[in-house]
Amino acid sequence: MIFFDMRESVEDAAWQILNSIFGVIQYSVRLEELSPEQLKMSRFWLNFSAENKDILLNSEYIAHEPHCNYSIIEAFNDKERIAAVYARNKILPVDGRKTTIINATPDSRIYTESDAEREAKITVLNCMGDEVRSETVKISKGVNVIKVPKCGLVVIE
Repeated sequence: MIFFDMRESVEDAAWQILNSIFGVIQYSVRLEELSPEQLKMSRFWLNFSAENKDILLNSEYIAHEPHCNYSIIEAFNDKERIAAVYARNKILPVDGRKTTIINATPDSRIYTESDAEREAKITVLNCMGDEVRSETVKISKGVNVIKVPKCGLVVIE
């Protein structure tokens, strides 16, 4: 069951939802008591969960590093993957599939690794679903760094 202190930052409140994003979210917050930012964030992540429920709830998934409290969790099918990174300095391999990476770390960057150089469109959203940037980038072979706001996400296509 999700609830949070109304005095928390909108990013800290979003963490509560992100910790349940791969399950059925039980949201126990009085909407009329939320700030406009908290309401916008809640709507964004609850809509994201509903729109992606087939992948989040009904696809294959891998929970990495149980000894580190599952630092990365990913759900995927042949065409798409959704991953959440919960610990700092973790590197997530990316392939040619559409990949959504949720930044559930306290940092504002995500590390990816590619086995080939390629161009990709990336779209970065903050924790309220506002687009921070959208651009075509060169993904280098090896480790890449993508700036993603805390509790935001990046879509790589």
